[in-house]
Amino acid sequence: MAKGSAPESVSDSRLVAASVPLGGSHPCAGAGHSGNDRHTPVVTDFPPDVEAHYRRLAAQRHWPHETEAAFRASVARYRALDEGAGPRQYYEYVDHEGLVDEGARWLWEAVVVEHETVAVKQIELDSSGAIRRYWWQNIEDDAGGLTDQALDPGLTSVSRSTFYALWDSSTTDSFARGARSWPGAGDTPGH
Repeated sequence: MAKGSAPESVSDSRLVAASVPLGGSHPCAGAGHSGNDRHTPVVTDFPPDVEAHYRRLAAQRHWPHETEAAFRASVARYRALDEGAGPRQYYEYVDHEGLVDEGARWLWEAVVVEHETVAVKQIELDSSGAIRRYWWQNIEDDAGGLTDQALDPGLTSVSRSTFYALWDSSTTDSFARGARSWPGAGDTPGH
């Protein structure tokens, strides 16, 4: 497992793109996309900056039309979950054992979908203090991505304010080097 990626039990880090057969259509691609329909534009309603980000990602990775369509369908699914009204849960995993990056933290905002806890937002805080945020607008990058696996039971519950204090502080994609805690760390889970 690569340094900086989430533990296997938590994240695969690469969404649908790695599992889409290159010659056929993917069930997430929607009606009207056959494996031979490479010139039909992928229709999305993403904001312009998000659209540009995903077009660059598809071009950079040389995705065939089917892969791009499946990836965009996954993004649309996570967007619908994130913008939905369902109750939220907040969790954290700290790598105390050095399985991936000793001292690294992963935090999630999640919803329950068909009896599984699905992450809709993810924060990765590596041991050097670098922070990466993943959600439907930035579902993955070269460093990692929003987990596409259900979250495991036994993660530590954290409060909404704990999650969002770190989420909001990470707009500069950095955090105080050597910090042992982050804003809101003393909050009571569920508050």
